[in-house]
Amino acid sequence: GIGVDTARGFLVRSRLSQALDAAALAGGRVMFESYRDQDVTMYFTSNFPTGYLGATVAAPVITDDGAKKEFLTVTAEATLPSTFMPSV
Repeated sequence: GIGVDTARGFLVRSRLSQALDAAALAGGRVMFESYRDQDVTMYFTSNFPTGYLGATVAAPVITDDGAKKEFLTVTAEATLPSTFMPSV
C-alpha cells in the first residue's frame, strides 16, 4: 500500500512540475502583455487535468519581480489523498 501511494505521489509531483514549467514558459513569451496571467493559468490547467489521480490542486500563484519584469515565478500546491494507507 505504501508503495502504491508513494508512486502516485511521485506521478502527481512530476505532472505538477511539468505543468508549472509549461505555464512559466508561456508566461515568459507574453511577459509584457495584459493577458499574461490568463495565459499562464490556461497552460497550467491544460497540462494538469482536474482530478489527476484524485489530486486537488489550488490555482497557480503567479509573481514577477515588479517593474523590471525579468523573472516570472509560478507555483502551485497539490493535495493527494492516500489510497491504501489512510492518514491517522
